[in-house]
Amino acid sequence: MLLSPVRLPFVQKMILADSESERRRGLERLLPMQQSDFEQIFEAMDGYPVTIRLLDSPLHALLPDLEVLEKRRQWLQAEEQQEQGDGQIELEELERVMRRVSELHEHNPTLWQQVCRLSTVFPEIIDMQLEAIFRAAVKGIRQGWWVRPEIMIPQIGHVHELQEMRDLVDHVADQVLGEEKRHCHYRVGAMIEAPRAALTATHIARQADFFSFGADELTEMTFGYSRQEAEKRFLQRDTDSRTVTNNPFQVLDIEGVGQLVEMAVIQGRIRKPHLKTGICGENVVDLESIVFCHRIGLDYVSCLPEQIPYARIAAAQAAIKGRETARTCRMQIYPQLRNVHPVLHGTSME
Repeated sequence: MLLSPVRLPFVQKMILADSESERRRGLERLLPMQQSDFEQIFEAMDGYPVTIRLLDSPLHALLPDLEVLEKRRQWLQAEEQQEQGDGQIELEELERVMRRVSELHEHNPTLWQQVCRLSTVFPEIIDMQLEAIFRAAVKGIRQGWWVRPEIMIPQIGHVHELQEMRDLVDHVADQVLGEEKRHCHYRVGAMIEAPRAALTATHIARQADFFSFGADELTEMTFGYSRQEAEKRFLQRDTDSRTVTNNPFQVLDIEGVGQLVEMAVIQGRIRKPHLKTGICGENVVDLESIVFCHRIGLDYVSCLPEQIPYARIAAAQAAIKGRETARTCRMQIYPQLRNVHPVLHGTSME
């Protein structure tokens, strides 16, 4: 949504603004676009819960490319030296943008500023997304749709982060929903992607209506390296030499990452026995991983659309292996749309 070619320039202009008032002017252009997105989603999913993952792109993915900006600056400087144009104003603005991009550059993009931290740096972005969600909900309710937003907060590391975000969600909901709040039964959940969140799931469950485990990110943070760098530099070699049995980004690392997931499910349900839990990622659709997810009591697995047939077969095999019928298997398989915001799952799509 926000990363589409049409919208990204507005996002960049807003992020690179020098003042809150400038940022809010940029967001005024984005708000109706986001609201329209959510209206269409709520209409299509009438009667089903819609899980909306708030902005979780790495900050560097929202910024202009410094190399491209540098080439533009060199070209403008050359034009000025040759006195072939009046580009001084553009050059000064370009240099301001470059300074701002450098200030915001992340030294470790793997540990990106996701929503619970981005909200402290650019709270206006999250305010806009939440306002768009609830405005769309109001319109949907008045159209007679059954609207059930499930707002998912990415990259939670501490219960206080989730508490702060939940308070923000409630505040915006109170402001926007008005009389329709009694018809909008929204929920707030945590994406468990950091090991600390898994280890402190008992506390996080106090503020969460559901858990969604981000298997890809949790694998990166548990192993301490990014998928891109690992697969590029050494992971294939380690797999070939049997240093590791499987690529942990293709098959869930049950001994490490899996234990964190299981621990978090147990702790979360000690606090809330009926806590909804699920997992998403490319590395949880093989038979072994799904058998594990079924055994520890996850409610669903979310995967890419093309992986669904294999995942469903694996889920059926998991039920049989556990001496259960398919009817008693609680775990469900849902599609996950790649590079789409918001993420949709639950009894809908992701």
